Amino acid sequence: MKTWIFAGITDKRELLIYLSKILCSSGVRVLLVDGTGDARYKYSIHSGSSSKIPITEYSGFDVATNFQSEQELYSYYRMNSQADPFLYDYILYDVECTDFLSVQTWQKADQRVWVTSHERYPLEHGKQFFSLLLDRYPELGGMVAKRIYMHCVDNRMNDEYVKAFATSLPISWDEEAVSFLWEEGNIAIRREEDYEGNVGLHRISRSYKRALRNLVGQLTDWNEGSAKKAIRIAGRR
Repeated sequence: MKTWIFAGITDKRELLIYLSKILCSSGVRVLLVDGTGDARYKYSIHSGSSSKIPITEYSGFDVATNFQSEQELYSYYRMNSQADPFLYDYILYDVECTDFLSVQTWQKADQRVWVTSHERYPLEHGKQFFSLLLDRYPELGGMVAKRIYMHCVDNRMNDEYVKAFATSLPISWDEEAVSFLWEEGNIAIRREEDYEGNVGLHRISRSYKRALRNLVGQLTDWNEGSAKKAIRIAGRR
């Protein structure tokens, strides 16, 4: 089982839903865990704002929402005699609170990713998140993490600036950052998806698909051709 953790206050729903769709389209079992604290994913998966269903099948993968911690999630599986969550091939966590995951999950994670934009608030919040996380779990000092920048525009706030901004954190930043451009068409698609309850991978821009291909290649052991094929298949389903 592979575990990927995506941290940061920036809205990651669109990205993680796309990643989950790409993975499950390649024939693996995927669980996407909503650790945002306010069950935000229920609005994206069309389960309704008042839905209390904790595990929802959506577009070929499962989404766990309405949980306050991973321990609560695992307790739910045990109490309801459902399949062991460890039987999934991939578990993707979207976390915004430092107490959602155990130190063991952070330590054993195959990928740890900071998702942010270049705006001041998410950068400051992200730096504070990792500072608090390292205060809670000092043994995570020196951990390796990746960087993803969402809604990028042409300005002076580049990757070197962000790394310098977070230089006080004892984190080893891995590989080149992946940037997703701010494009009006993609924003419109995301809003429509929220209301229609579908995944519009086939409609997103070429630049977004290129960034997705780059990211998938970094997160998995797939080569560029395999990543491109998986995105194309996911867009057809």
